[in-house]
Amino acid sequence: MGRFLALLAAVALCCGLAATANAGKRRPNQRVTIFADSSGASLNWDSTAKRIVESGNRVRLELHPCGRLTLPGCLTSDPPPSVLATVRKLGRAIGPNVVIFVGYNDDPATYRHGLPIVVKALWKRGVHHMIWLTLHAVSKQYVDTNHAIYAERQKWGPTMTVLDWNHYSGTHPSWYASDGIHLSGTGAVAFATYLHRELKSLGLTGPKVLSPRSAAENPTPPAHCHVWSSLWLPEMHSRRTARSVENGEAPPERGFSVAGL
Repeated sequence: MGRFLALLAAVALCCGLAATANAGKRRPNQRVTIFADSSGASLNWDSTAKRIVESGNRVRLELHPCGRLTLPGCLTSDPPPSVLATVRKLGRAIGPNVVIFVGYNDDPATYRHGLPIVVKALWKRGVHHMIWLTLHAVSKQYVDTNHAIYAERQKWGPTMTVLDWNHYSGTHPSWYASDGIHLSGTGAVAFATYLHRELKSLGLTGPKVLSPRSAAENPTPPAHCHVWSSLWLPEMHSRRTARSVENGEAPPERGFSVAGL
């Protein structure tokens, strides 16, 4: 009996230590890929803005001045790739969360036509959260593009979130250069702060939040612990029962449980 209890204690210690080690592993921060044209490209040249948007995330920046949604960029020599072309190239390396701040170089009709193509391409490659920012509507062209973004949002529900950067930044002319499109240093920091705050509110910063029944909060013991409890322990009990009967003793009680070990 003493040897049996000692073995039980050893199994419990083994499983407990393994579960603690599993629970103690730090989960990595979530991945976010950001697509932007020259307006959002300020995240590349303003170190403060870049540091803000990268806080609590593993960020991949796909920032291409003159970039477009589905067509090559507006530069005549060596135009940058479109968002669609980059999505197809990266595949599942994009990660599950994407931010798109593109449209200043697009014709609204072309943009509207390309939206479902890009959204479907993202979804097909494992993207589950698509965050689209509206454009600063300093012309009717950008008003029309914003309408197209909102119209597409209606088709996708919670998979696609629209952040109204146009409304948020509209009363802050100092955030923009004279064209009302490209961001100043102050505007770059404001943009990064706004984006990071919204990502956080959506639960897309830091390690992914797991449910109360997740492995992080209720770690599952390693497989060998289940083997010991489900196979070895009943076998040991059977041997003890047979030995007791042979000696004319009462069979041992089975009133113990290893469920919590």
